[in-house]
Amino acid sequence: MIQLKKGENYSKKVKTIELENLNLSENIYSNEHVDWHYHENFYFVYLLHGQLYETNRKESYTLNPGTLLFHNWQDAHFNINKNEISKGFHMEIEPAWFEGTMINPSIIEGSLRVEDPMQVILFDKIYQEAKILDCTSDISINTLLVRLFGDLLKMNEISSRKTPNWVPIIKNILHDEDERKLSLKYLSDELNIHPVHLSNDFSKYFNQMTIGDYIRSIKINRAITLLKKGSLSVTEISYICHFSDQSHFIRIFRKYMGITPLQYMKICKK
Repeated sequence: MIQLKKGENYSKKVKTIELENLNLSENIYSNEHVDWHYHENFYFVYLLHGQLYETNRKESYTLNPGTLLFHNWQDAHFNINKNEISKGFHMEIEPAWFEGTMINPSIIEGSLRVEDPMQVILFDKIYQEAKILDCTSDISINTLLVRLFGDLLKMNEISSRKTPNWVPIIKNILHDEDERKLSLKYLSDELNIHPVHLSNDFSKYFNQMTIGDYIRSIKINRAITLLKKGSLSVTEISYICHFSDQSHFIRIFRKYMGITPLQYMKICKK
């Protein structure tokens, strides 16, 4: 099986940034099939456009725009490109980075599909910094990455405990169903648990977020994916993502991302 060394991957690089113990790149995938391989270093893949199918030793899944994956260095996988051309943002992390930050990455085993929307937002901010690339981008990227791993390790601890049966069910509901029909009563009925119990315990298993904050972060992730395409207006995206109006969308987006949707679109075009 092929081991890919630092900076190597099966794609065409359109931009590469070298920081101390970090390699960041934008990549175009044009190969229809990539055989089994693993990477020398720890690796994030953030799909920007297109669609990929990935299989590792534990599971298979389809990657759509906005999907974030983390690969441990020893984890083997292969890919199928479902579009003629797909595009992704990669971050390769050398072991020395973890030593310098005193983070133990071995706690996260194999491949991990990052599903927490706030963690995806954190990584998207790293992507933004790579697009801006000014004198503060280095420290910003490192700070965001430390925060991301802190969250991932915390969530890993939670998942290693026995979680209630309702946790994966409500996660699927919140990600897949139209949030406009959701209510505390509806969720409680679907999960067959008391509304007080759900209200009190939700944050324990969802990164200290309320149900409302979790739903908003999912909507922001959907908006981010559409903004990257650059083919829709802010008004159209606010409607598609079920914000009450454009001003509400702008206000919530700025709260989560620190910038307006229009500013975000301009950064993505760089």
